[in-house]
Amino acid sequence: FVGVFLLACVARLVSAFMFSRMMEPPPKETQRQKGDSRWYGKIGWQSPAGRLTTYVGFLYFGVGVAGPFFAIYALRDLGYPYLTYIAINVASSIATVATLPLWGGLVDRRGNLWVLRIVSLGVSIVPMLWLVSPLSWYLVLMNVFAGAVWAGFNLAALNFIIGSSDENTRVATISYFRASGALGAFAGAVVGGAIATHVPRIFPYQLMTLFLLSGM
Repeated sequence: FVGVFLLACVARLVSAFMFSRMMEPPPKETQRQKGDSRWYGKIGWQSPAGRLTTYVGFLYFGVGVAGPFFAIYALRDLGYPYLTYIAINVASSIATVATLPLWGGLVDRRGNLWVLRIVSLGVSIVPMLWLVSPLSWYLVLMNVFAGAVWAGFNLAALNFIIGSSDENTRVATISYFRASGALGAFAGAVVGGAIATHVPRIFPYQLMTLFLLSGM
């Protein structure tokens, strides 16, 4: 593990060096609307961006209930070696990169909401797909599906947020959007950790009950 951590550290240092070489033009000064309440109303619940932000928070909460425990389930309960577990996770990353051009074309042709309606169901049921089979080849295929639908969701959601906000509120709208997802994932993980050892064992492994609750 020391070697892996050192390799990750070197990669981060290289990334930091490359980032330091990037140049950015000075930002344009924008006239912020007077009155914090009116300004917040631009991204509040009544706006499309605000509704999506709230939806993403609840979605990430549900997914976060089970998210931290997939590794424990694969390594401890199923007993997979690290190489197999890495292959399962890499499948998701490869699927994400491979399907982004497809989702980008669909967003251009059909719109962000059309894509969101399709992939939202997919990302919601990903935790329950872990219940179908413990076989490694199935988990690889399942993570290919997960990576594909999450790629479409993240792309369409961010595009929708950017497109539905104006120049004065865009940065704040994206900030609220990101914060909502992060807070939802954090709260979901806390709840999942609190109930993981208390949920009934209705499957061969107790964590599988948590996956079912997360998908519901």
